[in-house]
Amino acid sequence: MTQNRIPAAVYRAELAGKTGKKAKTTPAANKYGATKVTRGGITFDSKREADRYDQLLMLERGGVITHLQRQVWIDLIGADGAPLKSDSGRVLHYLADFTYRDDDGRRVVEDSKGISTRVFKLKKAMLRAQGVEVVEV
Repeated sequence: MTQNRIPAAVYRAELAGKTGKKAKTTPAANKYGATKVTRGGITFDSKREADRYDQLLMLERGGVITHLQRQVWIDLIGADGAPLKSDSGRVLHYLADFTYRDDDGRRVVEDSKGISTRVFKLKKAMLRAQGVEVVEV
């Protein structure tokens, strides 16, 4: 019995109804429905995050907050005080959307969440054990 084999690209094109032409590829959609937004040359993961950044910028300009930063990596630390590592040896971390100092000088860590995922809830609990509170906005 003879098998007729075709290249995968041809098969995909035929499925897409474009025989003989390359099938169009579209960027993968965010599974939670967020759309990337670019403002002032900065790309944000969602409109919610971009809007919050605009608010925080105004608060910083008004002197209500200071030291505003975005996309800050915070290492996750184990009970023994050493950084937690994955099986591959990479240090585990949490990527905060924003950090800043409030009017009392306390460090605030914020995350613009539409949906709290299981991984986020776990990392938030781990950070709480480290003394870092994450505020969801």
